[in-house]
Amino acid sequence: MTEKSSNHSVSESIAELIQHDESSRAQSALHQLHAAEIAELIEALPIQQQHILWPLLRAEVRGEVLHKLPKEIRQDIINISASDELTKIIKQLDTDEIVDLLPDLPPRTVDNLLAGMAQRERQLAQQLLSYPEDSAGSITNTNVLFVVENTSLHSVLDYMRIKKVAPEHTDKIIVTDDNNQYTGVLPLSVLVCSPAKAQVRDVMDRNFPVIKDNMHIDDVAKLFENQDLISAPVINEDGQLLGRITVDDVIDIIRSQAQHTEYAASGLPMDESLFSPIAASVKRRGLWLGLNLATAFLAAWVISLFQESLQQLIVLAVLIPIVASMGGIAGSQSLTLIIRGLATEQVRRSNSKPLLLKELYINIINGLAWGLMVMLGTFLWFGHVGIGLIIAAALLINFIAAALTGVLTPMVLRRIGVDPALAGGVILTTITDVVGILAFLGLATLLLL
Repeated sequence: MTEKSSNHSVSESIAELIQHDESSRAQSALHQLHAAEIAELIEALPIQQQHILWPLLRAEVRGEVLHKLPKEIRQDIINISASDELTKIIKQLDTDEIVDLLPDLPPRTVDNLLAGMAQRERQLAQQLLSYPEDSAGSITNTNVLFVVENTSLHSVLDYMRIKKVAPEHTDKIIVTDDNNQYTGVLPLSVLVCSPAKAQVRDVMDRNFPVIKDNMHIDDVAKLFENQDLISAPVINEDGQLLGRITVDDVIDIIRSQAQHTEYAASGLPMDESLFSPIAASVKRRGLWLGLNLATAFLAAWVISLFQESLQQLIVLAVLIPIVASMGGIAGSQSLTLIIRGLATEQVRRSNSKPLLLKELYINIINGLAWGLMVMLGTFLWFGHVGIGLIIAAALLINFIAAALTGVLTPMVLRRIGVDPALAGGVILTTITDVVGILAFLGLATLLLL
């Protein structure tokens, strides 16, 4: 059994123990899980059981678990916790993790945490708080190993032996001058393989990628992915070292991006969890359902324009869903491709025209091929050649509309500052439904009736 499946089994057992009010056994089993696994377990429990599990956690792991919980559940745990307890568990975290939690904490807890920090640490925390949440500065970890460039490698090794414990994901030491100006990095592999008498400045890497504090977190993730980084230094606009960003922070960014895209496609907010309060979930989902209802009425109105045609040839009503759904699927394929391309910055103005032409060619070929299949199926089903030809033509028209909508919609939405992942699907569905129905029933009315 793999470690992952083993831990999943432990989580299942803990959930069952809590459900059967066997808290002491559940508490023992919790020791086997990592903080991230505990956070996933809490998220999968009903609210009442979340409240039972939280006090069972060891004090030393609660801060890390709280940091990894979704915002809505985290806020609920904070609301049921005493301020002094929160201060105790959160102050064990790194400064950047504390900063992540500060906006959610009650004022008294925030004051206690800031008062308990050393002056430099407090200044760093206040500086990190000033950054937008989507900037590199907001996720900068100030727990960093750095040395000045006029130090010998022998002194650096002695320094590390004195510290005994290096920060997690330390693959390099960041180098500064005497004024805290970033100058480069000293990889650990270089440190241990170079002569001890050498100076840091002689063996350091001055060209290592550096992250500006105002860089967007999506660009940070791309930098790590493209250059296979484990950690990278972060500097402000004056070139002073702020700290570093590590690969675990980037994994969180990538996971958040994926969840955002997945949730946005269904109109769900990022903080929606399995057991979110019913009232809050109803309110959030209601807006999305209302928007979809409006688009459904638009499609229904288009159908109503052809009531006489439908009454004369009822078979048209049977075939409407085929035209609409095929166009919707074709369009969603283009839409997904372009949204991903925009997120990775592979789609840009210079290649937008070739992309549009490529998607048009693909959908024209698919429209002709599947139109022929549907035409044959319609003829075999209803024995009507005219309807078969009309539905094939309608499919081709809708596939072309789907390609245009799937490519152009996310580009336009991005340009006007609207999230394509959130709004693109609704626009695509509306257009392919309306165009498909209008093409099919319009052609049938003109040519058959």
